[in-house]
Amino acid sequence: MIIPTVPTFTTGDTSITNLQSLAACAGFFSCISSPTGSLPFFHCYRTTTQSISASTWTSVGFPIVVADTDGMSNGTGVTVVTQGYYAIDACLPFTTLSSGFIALCRFLFTAGTHNPHFTSGTQVIFGGRGSFTIAAVGYDEVSSVTDITPMVCYPGDTLNAQVFSTVAFVVDNVANATLIVGRYPPNFTGRWIRSGT
Repeated sequence: MIIPTVPTFTTGDTSITNLQSLAACAGFFSCISSPTGSLPFFHCYRTTTQSISASTWTSVGFPIVVADTDGMSNGTGVTVVTQGYYAIDACLPFTTLSSGFIALCRFLFTAGTHNPHFTSGTQVIFGGRGSFTIAAVGYDEVSSVTDITPMVCYPGDTLNAQVFSTVAFVVDNVANATLIVGRYPPNFTGRWIRSGT
């Protein structure tokens, strides 16, 4: 999605081109410019479990796309198409083991080839939440992490949700089975919030 440029008017200017440009800007920022009626937005989830190795930061995959107005979803996370800042969040449910364990969640930004502020491949961690103890068997747990990208994202940059644990465990699509099966499906959601350079 291309962010439209606000035209410059002179006194008495009734140029159709300028008026169309102004209408494109108004439509974009009022969320009516795309066929889906939304600025860049994505929401994806998974319907299968994903094993997480002990003591290794792992990106969680989200292969099922519910909505993606900008073609960002890549199966694991998202690849940015429209330059700007993004508000993102992830829900990561865990199955319990025979004993408790420590888990952490965060977001990972990886610069693409078009980002003028970072060398391609540079990674930045953000949105991390302090460690928490997952209870012993009997109570599945869920963690949600949310943040706004602390840097402007450029086309080709990627965003991922990651987890870390002191023991191997499973991100479970039907965690909390003792309550309601599938109550907290693993999902990753984000939306464009403003432009930036």
